[in-house]
Amino acid sequence: MLDALHLCLWYSSKWQATAGAWPHFRSSGLEYSERPPVKGLPINFYSADWYGNQDAFTKGQLKAAKQLGSLKVPAEHWKYVHLLFI
Repeated sequence: MLDALHLCLWYSSKWQATAGAWPHFRSSGLEYSERPPVKGLPINFYSADWYGNQDAFTKGQLKAAKQLGSLKVPAEHWKYVHLLFI
């Protein structure tokens, strides 16, 4: 939905692109990063498998915040996507 909005705003009414980059292709990552974890994120931002395997000391060092609600766009909002291209 956000990519559709981006494209709609990126083009003028005459379908001439304004300056800016195309939306990035998004996919879920299948590889684990070797970098240290970012501290203080909501707990559901960490991989559940990874977080579950950490000891109490590591979990304490992460200082994970309480779980954040879902970031998914509610289904009732998807019906408005087509309006972006009218």
